[in-house]
Amino acid sequence: MSDRAGLSKKEAEAAARGCLVKFSGGRRFAIRLAELVLLPMIRCVDYFRSRRAESSKEIRKILVLEAGNLGDIVGILPFLRSLRAAYAGTHIALLANPNMFPMLENLDLVDELLPVRFPWAIHLSQWRRYNPFADHWTQLARALREVRKREFDLALSGRGDLRDNFILWLSGIRRRVGYGFLGGGFLMTETAMPDLIHLHRADSWLRLLEHLGKDVSDRQPRLELSRDEQIFGKEYLAQLRIEEGDLVIGIHPGARIGVRQWGAANFRVVGE
Repeated sequence: MSDRAGLSKKEAEAAARGCLVKFSGGRRFAIRLAELVLLPMIRCVDYFRSRRAESSKEIRKILVLEAGNLGDIVGILPFLRSLRAAYAGTHIALLANPNMFPMLENLDLVDELLPVRFPWAIHLSQWRRYNPFADHWTQLARALREVRKREFDLALSGRGDLRDNFILWLSGIRRRVGYGFLGGGFLMTETAMPDLIHLHRADSWLRLLEHLGKDVSDRQPRLELSRDEQIFGKEYLAQLRIEEGDLVIGIHPGARIGVRQWGAANFRVVGE
């Protein structure tokens, strides 16, 4: 852990910006500008929030926010499994892209799946993504109202994204735990120390559990198939003359962001 390496939290966050993310100077400037605009408003609202009578500190309902897609959902599975073990009997809800729900429905890791398409995670042009009059922003506002009605006690976000942090702040959840090294740390009630040894996104989520003083029970992401999916899989492999016990390797060569694309020809060489 970075704190065990003798770094202060400020030093660890600075190091995390260098090794956990790759942001252009322009994007970093935009994040900093947004922080400067938001900070006075946030401080003012938080001041009046803090003057209200404090509610119970018991954790009865937990909200997990994951705005990403396929790889991000797979990476969050060890965290959800450990969260379930650490908070047995607590209602756990996941706010995420509904297209990802079929992967989660057989796993029994959360009690509730709350659907929302986060505009910044939709594969659109920058203008269409951030057009405030687009329908996906209206849908996000509706989803946020539903979250506020449920009165969660604890909210968790492992991405450290300013936009995700802002959504959790708008939710009004009294305890919000995440990261601040990418911006928007003041939107959370607690920010975890980044883990500079285990650099995978899945480990960033698990670090939140350690911050909460909970044990990590499982670090392996595992998917489970429904009976219909198992039948389909067996029939499909039989058509390819792949027998039970054969080694099968799946390659997913696609990526939304250009710098993450390696090329189908390169993957083919590796496969061969």
